[in-house]
This record gives sequence, structure tokens and C-alpha cells, in this order.
Amino acid sequence: RDRAAAAAGTEPPKLEPLRRVTVGSLLTVALLLLAAYFVFSAIANVGVDQVVEEFEEADTAWLWAGLVLVPLVPVAQSFSTLGATTLPVRLGPVIALEYAIQFIALAVPSSAARVAVNVRFFQRQGAPAAQALTIGLIDGVFGFIVQVILLIVIVFSGLVTLDLSLDGLNVAPSGKLLVLVGLVVVAAVVIALTVPKIRRPIAARIAEARPALAVIRSPVKLAGLLGGNFVAQFLLALVLGATVRAFGESATLAELLLTNTLVSLFAGVMPIPGG
Repeated sequence: RDRAAAAAGTEPPKLEPLRRVTVGSLLTVALLLLAAYFVFSAIANVGVDQVVEEFEEADTAWLWAGLVLVPLVPVAQSFSTLGATTLPVRLGPVIALEYAIQFIALAVPSSAARVAVNVRFFQRQGAPAAQALTIGLIDGVFGFIVQVILLIVIVFSGLVTLDLSLDGLNVAPSGKLLVLVGLVVVAAVVIALTVPKIRRPIAARIAEARPALAVIRSPVKLAGLLGGNFVAQFLLALVLGATVRAFGESATLAELLLTNTLVSLFAGVMPIPGG
């Protein structure tokens, strides 16, 4: 490390500190599981004995089918991530990235986890910070677009009836508040365009991000972004369907897609890890 730094004429990079599993971290996990158990017991009135009984009566063949399908979901999502970048990245590391995102999402809300880990990954691949951030955002935005498309197609085709009653809930925004927000946005744009000290760093970041936006003009990249996300959503629906069948119930593919898509949308915006 020292010889490489001397040859490059830079300071030796700091070593990454190792973080090992400690008794404290295990106790933290145990306390979280205990808290989750009490919360589920209080809300759903479900005890451990009932959960164990359901598993004993479950059809293990369907559970194994779901278990086999689960690892294929990150593989499909890796094609979406490859579609979001023009960098020469190999498929293998991107698949590893998608598995890492699934793991990190247990502790961080899923959308934040995906963008953060994507940014770090593409920085390690040589992309500037702004370009790495843009790649992560493109990947996340196309995932959201695919979920919205699925919702619209399923609901408006009449395959599933979606009844979300909002009776008694007043969500109408105030006109004055909207005007105030609009004025703040306009003022921020004017300041960013007219003040040189603010305009220069913004222009530099936009120039760094411009290569990442080239994927939107490529049919192959768009196919990867849309196709990878669509396949991932179908695989997740199939996993959910296999689990439902394992416990003696059934659901149509449209119902499974709708349920999974709604859960994915809420999990992406809720500040609660693990979905």
C-alpha cells in the first residue's frame, strides 16, 4: 500500500476498520425481535404457538418453490441497474450489488438503501459523485415508473377492484400554501442561475451527471431498465403466490401483482426498514 501510494505520488489510503459481531450487536437484534413479537401479538393477537402450528400444516413443496424463486429477483434487478449506466460494468459484480441492497434494506428503508449503495458502488467503478448519484436515481425512478404502470394497468383493466376509501379524511392542500411553495421554488431557481458562487458548482455537478443521462436515449438501456424491473415484480408476485398456496389459499396473478406493487411503493417511502 505504501509503495503504491509513493509511486502514485499520493498519501496512503486509510485502512477500513473491521466491524466484528459483538455481544452488544447480538443483544440489540434479540431485543428488536422481542419487541416485534410483542407488537405483533398486541395488534394481531397471534402467538408463537399459532405461528408454529401454521408452519407445521404448510405445504413444504410450495415453500421450497418460493425459496428457489427468491434469489432470481436480484438477478432481474441487476439488468435494470446495468441499463441505468453507460460504464463498462460486468454482470457479476452488479448481481452482488443487488444482493447487498436486499441485505442493507433490512436496516434502511428500501429506496434510500438502493440509492446509497448504488452511489458507493459506481463511485468505486470510477464514476464521479454526481454521475454515480444520477445512475442510482435513474434506476430508482424507473423502478417506481414500472410499479405505477402495473397499478394503472391492473386497476383500470378491471382485473382487481381497488377500494381505498378516504371518507372523513381532509387532504385538500391550502391554496396559500401552494402559492408559497411555488414562490420558494422560483426564488431558489433564480438564485441558482444568477449568483455565480452558487451557479458554478451546480453547473459542474450537472456536467458530471450528463454522461449518466445518455442511457435515456438508448433503446437497449431503456429495455434493460423497464424489462429488469418488470421481471423482478413478476418474480416477487410469484414468490408471494407460492407462499399463499403453501398455507392453503389462492390468489390470481393480478391480485398478487397489485398487492406486491402496493407494498413495494409504501416500503419505498416509509421510514421503516425491512418493508
